[in-house]
Amino acid sequence: MNAATGRLAIVALLIAVAALVWHFTPVEETPRLDPSALLGKPAAPIADYRGHVTLVNFFASWCVPCRAEQPLLAELSPHVTVIGLAYKDTPGAVAAYLASQGNPYARTIADPHGDTAAAFGVSGVPDSFLVDRHGIIRYRVAGPLTPSHLRDIEQLAAKLARAPDDSAAAAGL
Repeated sequence: MNAATGRLAIVALLIAVAALVWHFTPVEETPRLDPSALLGKPAAPIADYRGHVTLVNFFASWCVPCRAEQPLLAELSPHVTVIGLAYKDTPGAVAAYLASQGNPYARTIADPHGDTAAAFGVSGVPDSFLVDRHGIIRYRVAGPLTPSHLRDIEQLAAKLARAPDDSAAAAGL
């Protein structure tokens, strides 16, 4: 066996081991709530969302996972006020993106330098925060939304919307 054949055999063995590990790794059916030090804390100030249960969604026209979650945001928008923050993007690119993908946002806010994202603790997009009527973050999804996240958000948003004054008690938090 020459050196090249030996290296090829080692690479093949490593690929086979990786495939077995991946195959037998359990897949989580229901995504868990993403940990965040911001849960239960006031959201960074963004005009117009106080008084409404709001999903604050950070996105970018150059973000491939953001494109995947756009249809879900469109499903959610009649039930929850959805505000989009265009993360480190240009107005022209955002306008073209929303024209091609659809615009699920009640309001779109430019965050060209990522200052608002930094205030929320966002390190990449997409990232979404459910904010109660009092401006307190109640749920976070770091990464693209899934149908399971959508169900969780809709259920929690309904509880928060019905809460008289204490949204934390209504949400079971």
